[in-house]
Amino acid sequence: MSQSDFVLGVLFGGPSDERSVSQNSARSFCDHVASEGIQLRRVCFSSTGHPYEVSERDMPQNTTDDYEHRFAGEDSNSRILDLEPWLKDCDLIMLAGHGRFFEDGKIQETLENMEVPFVGSCSEVCRQVFDKFEFSIAPALGELGIPSFLIDIEGLDDQQARDSALDNYERDLENWAKSRRCVNHMIVKPALGGSSIGVSRACTASKAIKAARKLYKGGYSRIVVQPDLKAGEKGALPTEFTVILVENPDGQPVALVPTEISCDDIFSYHKKYFPTNERQFFCPPSFGDEITQRIRRHAEDLFRKLNLRDFARIDGWVLRNEDIKLSDCNVISGLEQNSFLFLQAAHCGFDHQEFLHHLITSACSRRNIRCDLREDTPSQQPRRQVQVLFGGATSERQIAVQSGTNVWQKLRSSAEFEPHPYLLFEDNEGGRAVWSLPYAYALYHTVEEIGRVCNEASTIERRLAQLRAEIWQALGQRPCGAASQAQLPEKLTWEEFLARCKSSMAIVFSTVHGGEGEDGTLQSEFEAHGLLYNGSGPAASRLCMDKNATKERIRKLNIEGVGTALSRLYNWADLCDLRLSQVESVWSELQDTLKSDSIIVKPNADGCSTGVVRLANADELFSYLKFVKNGAGQIPPERKFTFQGEAKIEMPAVTPDSFLFEQFVDTAEVRPKQGKLKIRPNNWRVAQPWIEITVAVIGPEGAMRALNPSLTICSEGTNLLSVEDKFQGGTGVNLTPPPREIVSREFVDRARCGITRLANALGLRGFARIDAFLDCTTGDLLVIEVNTLPGMTASTVLFHQGLAETPPVPPLELIELIIRASHETEDAGDPGGLA
Repeated sequence: MSQSDFVLGVLFGGPSDERSVSQNSARSFCDHVASEGIQLRRVCFSSTGHPYEVSERDMPQNTTDDYEHRFAGEDSNSRILDLEPWLKDCDLIMLAGHGRFFEDGKIQETLENMEVPFVGSCSEVCRQVFDKFEFSIAPALGELGIPSFLIDIEGLDDQQARDSALDNYERDLENWAKSRRCVNHMIVKPALGGSSIGVSRACTASKAIKAARKLYKGGYSRIVVQPDLKAGEKGALPTEFTVILVENPDGQPVALVPTEISCDDIFSYHKKYFPTNERQFFCPPSFGDEITQRIRRHAEDLFRKLNLRDFARIDGWVLRNEDIKLSDCNVISGLEQNSFLFLQAAHCGFDHQEFLHHLITSACSRRNIRCDLREDTPSQQPRRQVQVLFGGATSERQIAVQSGTNVWQKLRSSAEFEPHPYLLFEDNEGGRAVWSLPYAYALYHTVEEIGRVCNEASTIERRLAQLRAEIWQALGQRPCGAASQAQLPEKLTWEEFLARCKSSMAIVFSTVHGGEGEDGTLQSEFEAHGLLYNGSGPAASRLCMDKNATKERIRKLNIEGVGTALSRLYNWADLCDLRLSQVESVWSELQDTLKSDSIIVKPNADGCSTGVVRLANADELFSYLKFVKNGAGQIPPERKFTFQGEAKIEMPAVTPDSFLFEQFVDTAEVRPKQGKLKIRPNNWRVAQPWIEITVAVIGPEGAMRALNPSLTICSEGTNLLSVEDKFQGGTGVNLTPPPREIVSREFVDRARCGITRLANALGLRGFARIDAFLDCTTGDLLVIEVNTLPGMTASTVLFHQGLAETPPVPPLELIELIIRASHETEDAGDPGGLA
């Protein structure tokens, strides 16, 4: 970095329930703001509130728990940071944390006392708007506020005193609810929590108090009760919305294009951060231009009255009578790659970098800080086209969207490759079709949502035209990047897509996980058209999709130290019509054959987490078979399989031909707790020496090599990785490489050697991910499965493992390496970047 670089400090983490979401915001911010002339420096506050400087290596992690344990490790260079001099070395501070500590004014007050300039509102304003009760009664809201009842048991540590106070609150709450005509429909939520944390419904005052008791146990002592605005209403309204506001260089707030949130139930943490069809986003909103403009004007007016600064996100409701209510103010909006902020900015014509640069330069201009940020300029050299294909019709199609959009965004900075996003979907006749996507349309979360906005694109663009012009004028900036090009999506037949790839000599980068995307079908068609593509060829893909065939091949290969757990294959035809008594016989046979009390069941040829359940008894097997027979898309958590936990189980999109039953391998339970690793049982090396790992393999066919493994940690009490553990932002934990106090480097290296031999023996190429159990006392492996098209989301373990290499391989370089390795041969040697 040159002496003239603008030094931008990024703070995130912290002790709140949202610290891991802040990891995603900080990573995305750093990814997209980075450009020539900016020096990025990063500080993560631990779960105990201590600041540590973190390197680029730690940013792709999914949660702060992935690396916080290293802060205090014996071989760590990390030390609690002397924060003040570090902060004063920065020109400006960006706050990317969420919840308490970051949005309640604490960190802002610290920065103010040190006279350090930062992006965002002052501490006094943050304190006022973070408290949901104080916000609801703020004079600035007036008639826009939602009636609120406060339950405050702060400082009542004695249970008897607390119970007595809550009993009194119940009587007062019932009277309040009667006066507000909401006795049977109330929302209960923490006053000092994130916008989606701990929110629940209650149909009586007694149940509201019960919910308050539960929140108190979770650490919340100020609890707000409000009318449930959706209760008893039918039709398109009432509906929820959120709008981003950003100041222009003159300090005036400008509201972007509001997003309507359509959700049958509460817009929960899961629905906000995990791609699901349980909610839909409409941007612009479906309720029309007049209401849209009223929302924008109300939000801008509130921004001024509250003395907010730089940017914010305001949430609210449009009621059935078209009145508007404002429910929340978030002084630090989420900054994830496809967050509301970036979606609304893109619909205004700003790509990620342009919008963040506007935010930073506007903040600097009001503080008289010299700041000359320069957007990345496209390479003048010809770049090889890469058509990034995602979506599909499998149970993993939404994860495929997240993977594909991340690859597309990363490759936009490549000097070698020029990416274009494409959505694969089923047409009305059940065949394949493809949408070529403009910038903003690729930022939606699901296949169905992207398909809907593509079909409505003409109407959307017509509505946005005047709104964009108004926003550009108010911001004093007309965007000129990739998102500014007013394009409509283009619908192609599958054959037209393949022909376009061939005529442009484009490489296809497919992230179509599961089903035809991973079983050799698409690979065969790419090869038939002479196209280069990422990943393994048809034969290896077909083999590895069949979990039972993969196990049989591994046994025949007889690689030293590499085996598989006991398993048994059943055809669906032999299971679908069994009575309970017959299922009990099957269960007894499985327990004898697999030598296991509990048993894993999974579709034999589907995605890595689809339909995978740990069964405790014959009744649960019978129940599982009923879900399959009924074509259930999910098994809800309230079904409560013994080992299900709180996660939904995604089920196959099409009924599988066969199911694989496997011996349950009991692993040592590793838990990151306040920066330290807790391992159970205490005698785990003797009783349960196994841990679960996942290992990326990279390279040309015949010259694949394993990267540093990651120790994967499942949700507490489940001993089984859910889709959320693997893919939901801020949820799954992976320790890369496995800590030495758990497994020695000698045994890690032995496992890497075994995985490398297996990858080459299976004929893999480009990249893949192999999941296995590792015996910490020997380095031996039991392979679970081989994924020939692994997830490429922003926090994938592939990026963790690339950065754990010596020298580190950053995410963009890793993606470029995968592309090159997928069509090079063993004779080409190392594809670059990995020694």
